[in-house]
Amino acid sequence: MQRSQYRLLGQIGQGQFGRVFCAIERDTGEIVALKDLDKDKFPTRLFLREFSNSIILQHPNIVSCLGFTYTKTGRYLIMDYCEGGTLRDLMESESKLSLVQSLKLIADILSGLEHAHSRDIVHCDLKPENILLNVDKDGWIARISDFGIARLRQELGGQATGRGYTGSPAYMAPERFYGQYAPTSDLYAVGIMLYELIVGERPFSGVIGELQSAHINRRLEIPKTVPFMLRSAIATALQKLPQKRFSSASEMLESVQLTMDVLQAQNSDICCLSITLSEPSSNELEIIGQEPLLEPITDLAVDSGKATRVYLTVGNLLKSYLYTNNELSGNPIEQWQVKFDAPVSNVSVHSQEAYIITKWQDKHSIYRLSCLSQNKSDSSIDNLVPIFTHNATNLVSAIASQGNWIALADNNLQVFKLPEFKSVGGTIDLPLPSQLIPLDRDRGLAVFSPLADGSDGTIFRLFNRRGKLFEVFSLPFSLHRVIASQYESYRLLALEKAIQL
Repeated sequence: MQRSQYRLLGQIGQGQFGRVFCAIERDTGEIVALKDLDKDKFPTRLFLREFSNSIILQHPNIVSCLGFTYTKTGRYLIMDYCEGGTLRDLMESESKLSLVQSLKLIADILSGLEHAHSRDIVHCDLKPENILLNVDKDGWIARISDFGIARLRQELGGQATGRGYTGSPAYMAPERFYGQYAPTSDLYAVGIMLYELIVGERPFSGVIGELQSAHINRRLEIPKTVPFMLRSAIATALQKLPQKRFSSASEMLESVQLTMDVLQAQNSDICCLSITLSEPSSNELEIIGQEPLLEPITDLAVDSGKATRVYLTVGNLLKSYLYTNNELSGNPIEQWQVKFDAPVSNVSVHSQEAYIITKWQDKHSIYRLSCLSQNKSDSSIDNLVPIFTHNATNLVSAIASQGNWIALADNNLQVFKLPEFKSVGGTIDLPLPSQLIPLDRDRGLAVFSPLADGSDGTIFRLFNRRGKLFEVFSLPFSLHRVIASQYESYRLLALEKAIQL
């Protein structure tokens, strides 16, 4: 190589199409990577394709191209230097990644992929060897490289040309073996990498013919030791049909980010929503107050702050009691009641507002009340108008604790944005759940217990506020009541349903 503005420090990589050198710019001292692509294996059109794609894509999770240079001995792409090597190097090292660290790398890849897809570029050759790593104070940063065989979206749908540059069979989606490309093909490759990072091996192995048959025909098996939310993400990404996978990199990123949030909230790499069985230390409960009931209470809710307000629903009445402490000791300092035209079936409170659902025959009405001031004690409100009505034999509801959405389910699931009560995400076919549980401002849980055939068991389905359903997980016994803990994020409390003998 003739003298140029770069001085080679040594070879740092060898790939299918050429070599990669570490070099230093003579004028600035900047460390860069020089990518030498073999003219015979990587013709000029692919060289220019990688150059143009890399110049267009400027993102923290994509390796940047700084330009190119020619010498008598070759042509070189000038790339960012990634001191951490490749993801393959990391996977084969003795360093064991935690679950959260692995998910962070996948999130980085999806973030970069989202940017590439937004520029109508499909990578077509995602694999650990093409994921480079930088290091900062918080750990590894994954960056996508090697856009040489990437395709523009307007090129998709036809047969592939250049059979020698189709990608890596171990990470190829089923349609790729037929010369078809789509953004979801990249998501399939990310799903393989996610599986490999979590399980320690790829889901399918063998020579090219065996890999092709497995990707197209073999049923995916995910070990039960993989947390259910990750099983959901992997299973969706690795669907055989492209239309059944995540619709976009951002959708898959949301699923991965949710799992990271749960694990970090628990401050450990354990399976989210794990089951912990414990016996109470005492069967004795301290009674702090008793009151005779003329009618059964159909629902109750508590709004805690500087003072504690308790809501009870009895028949057509919503009753409210305000206490000065969280122990509910002493007499309430304020109480009032509101009478509705129909029996009250449910009350939910958040942010100084109460949502009340009444039912008369098959008509369900939803009302919204602001917390009443003390000077309205012992009063009722006239001319209440529902903000929403719904006709169904049975209706199950849940409102996010932050009050930004409400979910309703009969034989369908619908999510509405609050306070305007605007439908989002359309209607999703779903059997009637026994409960809907809000988890956070973005997600909820549908609970089915007992099972549809009447047998013992409980099924959970995760959904988000856009109405997107995720994969199921289950328990071998039925639950009578499930409650989301107010003190520990993503932790559920439940009562096991007694078995009828």
